[in-house]
Amino acid sequence: MEIKNSSGLRFCFLENGSIQHIEVDPIRISLKAATPFSKSGANIYLRKRTNPIEFKALFGPESNSHFLINEHAFIAKGNWDGIEYVCALQLSTKSMSWQWSIDIQNTTSESVALDLVYVQDVGLKPISNGLVNEYYVSQYLERLILDDKQFGSVLCCRQNTKESVGNPWLMLACKNSAASASTDGMQFLGKTFRETGIPEGVTKKKLGGEYSGELSIIALQENPFTLAANEKHKSVFVALYLPDHPLATSSADLHQLPYKIKEFHDEVQAQDQIELLAPDKNIFNTSAFLPVVDLQDEEINIFFSINRRHNEVENGKLLSFFYGPNTHVMLREKEILADRPHGHILQAEAGYKADENIGSTTSYAFGAFNSQITQGNTNFNILLSVVTSQFNDSPETGQRIFVEIEGQRYLLGVPSAFEMGLNHCRWIYKFGSTIFQVRTWTSKTSARINLDFKVLSGKKVKLLITNHFDKSNGWTVAPGAANDEFISRPKAGSMIADKFPLAQFRIVINSHSGFSTSGDEALFTNSKSHGDSFFVIAVNETTQFCMSFIGEVCKTANLEKIKNADNQFAADCLDAQSGLNDMSLNLSLKGNQEDTAAIQEILPWFCMNAVTHFLTPHGLEQFGGAAWGTRDVSQGPFDLLLTLQKYEEAKQVLRTIFSNQNTIGDWPQWWMFDSYFNIRAGDCHGDVYYWCIIAFSSYIKVTGDVKFLEEVLPYYHEKGVAHAEKTPLSEHLDRLIKMITYSFIPGTALVPFGGGDWNDSLQPVSKDLAKRMISSWTVEMTYQAFSEYQFVYRLAGNIEKAEELKDICTQIKSDFNKYLVRDGVVAGYGLVEKDGSINLLLHPSDTTTGIHYSILPMDRGVISGIFTKEQALHH
Repeated sequence: MEIKNSSGLRFCFLENGSIQHIEVDPIRISLKAATPFSKSGANIYLRKRTNPIEFKALFGPESNSHFLINEHAFIAKGNWDGIEYVCALQLSTKSMSWQWSIDIQNTTSESVALDLVYVQDVGLKPISNGLVNEYYVSQYLERLILDDKQFGSVLCCRQNTKESVGNPWLMLACKNSAASASTDGMQFLGKTFRETGIPEGVTKKKLGGEYSGELSIIALQENPFTLAANEKHKSVFVALYLPDHPLATSSADLHQLPYKIKEFHDEVQAQDQIELLAPDKNIFNTSAFLPVVDLQDEEINIFFSINRRHNEVENGKLLSFFYGPNTHVMLREKEILADRPHGHILQAEAGYKADENIGSTTSYAFGAFNSQITQGNTNFNILLSVVTSQFNDSPETGQRIFVEIEGQRYLLGVPSAFEMGLNHCRWIYKFGSTIFQVRTWTSKTSARINLDFKVLSGKKVKLLITNHFDKSNGWTVAPGAANDEFISRPKAGSMIADKFPLAQFRIVINSHSGFSTSGDEALFTNSKSHGDSFFVIAVNETTQFCMSFIGEVCKTANLEKIKNADNQFAADCLDAQSGLNDMSLNLSLKGNQEDTAAIQEILPWFCMNAVTHFLTPHGLEQFGGAAWGTRDVSQGPFDLLLTLQKYEEAKQVLRTIFSNQNTIGDWPQWWMFDSYFNIRAGDCHGDVYYWCIIAFSSYIKVTGDVKFLEEVLPYYHEKGVAHAEKTPLSEHLDRLIKMITYSFIPGTALVPFGGGDWNDSLQPVSKDLAKRMISSWTVEMTYQAFSEYQFVYRLAGNIEKAEELKDICTQIKSDFNKYLVRDGVVAGYGLVEKDGSINLLLHPSDTTTGIHYSILPMDRGVISGIFTKEQALHH
């Protein structure tokens, strides 16, 4: 269902009356497409200014509205506690603008103080049906509140990343004048939203103003008003979209508003004879989160331990602690105090080498028990869908559990306590006299991911377990060969099926509890399928339940059902602890300082994070992963393997790195290291390939394995190893060194800025500038890498090349001090003039207002001030 205008503006709606997305090809104005189960990023809230404030959404499943959609308008009508309203969306016939008009009548016998809040998520990025990383998109959006004498607070958003159409821009205003505004989801949704599902912004008298967080949800509050009995009021919000706004937002943009508001003069009314539609609802938007209560001290002692370490206490209240072997617990209060949700990435069948048999799952404290279940590639081999938001505003993603207690169904969300171990997560929920736990854990010996549920106190409960599949792979489920087993296979033509024709995941029900399975039809109030990709398990009244996901992407696994969940959990946790002991060489730090104990506590988690980084690359916030960052894997993960004496595994990392080297000697910024090897970046930052030299040199220094230089390895070829050029590893490194030295700026031993350096905010747009700029960082990296590789040449007996590299290092050092140091201060950047002279140095430093460049001409004094990079270069 959609409405659109002749300018290309298009609103798409779901069957529940929510806005799915807003587009002007090729740009999606809204941030992310809503689903029938998630909250839409756009809505209007009618509020009673009582204490506390009461509110009601005007459209979508949380409203009291019925609606209609025709070619030109969307209209929602309803009554909330005697306040009748008609909410109408109208698209401009002259531009890419739209208007919301809300007609309100107080049909009660008493006056009421009201206002409205218009909420809109903003992306301004190309249309995509794939994953949208809100963090990434929002970081590049300018969001400002301008003050206008007539319209009050006016919201403006500009996409600072230049798209194919330019810099898309959006303005929101209230015709009746806005009293306040806010610019981020952290303000509007707030930290408690994960627990309650209620946006904090609608419960506050005024919105929070400007805040540059990582969820671009903006909101506008109309000036409050009072309606007497039977009195009417009309509210109007207007939005203006421009495909290209070349300049940054300024007060000059306010001049457009009066003209845009005049574009909407025709009244849009619902015809009484037209039947309005009721919102299509499902259990995700009709079931509340389970309202848990905090655990008492004696319960904490029973479920965890009386022997706790590193207690975190705030205002006399326990928030978190460690206990047992490498186990961390955070309590409910900590989750709702934290900006970020607690979560954990768990690996199955993982060692120290990259292997496509490795399984992984991602769990979150807010009731996402398993998500992004993968085997092998974490970007394409996905079974269960990915949680993409810190706010839990898409509660259907991954694996979720509904419990039915005394005839009332609840969705499990934030628990009373959340526990994280090396290979497991544990949720404890307390509700009245009922206490139950959920556990997710993995095995070290197989690609099996397990979940179990257990009532610890109270009566039996019914369960509804929803498993939401990744849509891109088109998973379907069929009964397996054994009882209580189901096989999930991807659709033909999907990326995983093309690479692994026999790929499948096996779902095993380990419990003896009675259960039934279905698709998405079990989720809707009308019991009809809507074509959503779910595997739903309804469990009869029970005190315990256990199931497993078994990855069989590469080959089938000969695994039996779990007979006793507690025994299996204990055995798998013991294996995980043994694995850590092997990895860390049983490292133990002891001392009288409290910091020593804290370092001992955190080291295992650093180890686990490093292993995750290169075996199953993705993160809680960077969920789109699967590739090796050339720089990243050459640093922490590689250094960890060397430090922990995993020399063969470190050597294998080097083989993989150099087998993905381009024939000219360099690498892309990132590349897939598995069956998807031909998916890789087109270029890289200028410091990336130095890390490969440093990593290799470190390996040789530690092991003395100079014979490794003789091993023949391929270079990258898009058609695979069979077509690739192959040379000894020594030639791989010589090509890299030659490529670097050939790039030196003529007359110097200084490398050009090229693709940039470590500072992602200073990637060059101008190719000419990239050739003429110098980063002191990459010059230093050249010196370090070449200095360390001299040792390798000497150890291998190649004294001539060692001396050549030594001479180059001497020249680098000389030119660095000559051109990039002034009065004992190292400049951040230098610029080579077209006549070959280096007469301008830029020294950036952090300030509260932006980048501070000190401009140091070689023959004049210092010009210092707050400049953009372009302004600094102009000077």
